[in-house]
Amino acid sequence: MFQYLLKRILYFILTFFIISFFTFGLSKIAPGDPVKLALGSSDSGSGQMAEKMAGDEAYRQQSEKMGMNLPVFYFSLSSAAVPDTLHRILKVNEREVLSRLIDDYGNWPLIEKYYWAIKDVEIGLFSVTQDSSNFAAYADVRGGVNTLLQEHKDNRIQAVLDKMKLALEKPGMSGVSEQVNSLMASYNKVVNEPTTGKNLIPSFHWFGTKNQYHNWMFGSAAWFGKKALDASYGFLRFDFGDSYQDKRPVSSIIKDAIRWTLTLNIISVLIAYLISIPLGVNTAVKKDT
Repeated sequence: MFQYLLKRILYFILTFFIISFFTFGLSKIAPGDPVKLALGSSDSGSGQMAEKMAGDEAYRQQSEKMGMNLPVFYFSLSSAAVPDTLHRILKVNEREVLSRLIDDYGNWPLIEKYYWAIKDVEIGLFSVTQDSSNFAAYADVRGGVNTLLQEHKDNRIQAVLDKMKLALEKPGMSGVSEQVNSLMASYNKVVNEPTTGKNLIPSFHWFGTKNQYHNWMFGSAAWFGKKALDASYGFLRFDFGDSYQDKRPVSSIIKDAIRWTLTLNIISVLIAYLISIPLGVNTAVKKDT
């Protein structure tokens, strides 16, 4: 009897963690950026330098608050070309583009330099004074930055870089010429110095308990200690966090909806029995008729 109970308990625990793993995995592959949803705003390529920095800082703080700046799981199995720091690129779309570039070229140190060169151009644009003579050129460089942060195909990247190079010939664009030239040089090195062989070498990275799944399952606090008393323990304590859209605790949303779900289920079961029991009795009484 004891062995039977122990076996059932172990099966339950194993099944529970497998289900939790797949549930968490579905939440990670869902489209959209949860940090943007939580902030209630989208990225904007326009605005002043102070606004841009404030927006980036708000995104960083929200990412840390939600634990999105951590690795996804306790470990990762990938190729030697993928660094163990890729999760530090906070924005989902930018991280995906870098992953595609790693698949294509493999040389992460050069790809990382190319990424930060794009960011340098973005910052350098704030030192350019816009007027009627360079409005179109400024827009080409600004749009090029936004495109490069979302593009990994070589022909499209080359087209954007060529357009940005032509924009530098317009008056008033010299303030960003150094950054654009550095960007072009960085990308040329990525293309000309690939290390695609690293994509064929398996690599294992261990991250420990500081990961998104652990926080989602157990919470960010330790199991023991004074600090743990006031902390959230995540899924195991039925603390599902806050809604990205209306900022309400998910548990309160479930609580509001569950009574209607139970009411509808009870009514449907009662109706089913009110019909099925008399029908079954009648069928039994009039057997073979």
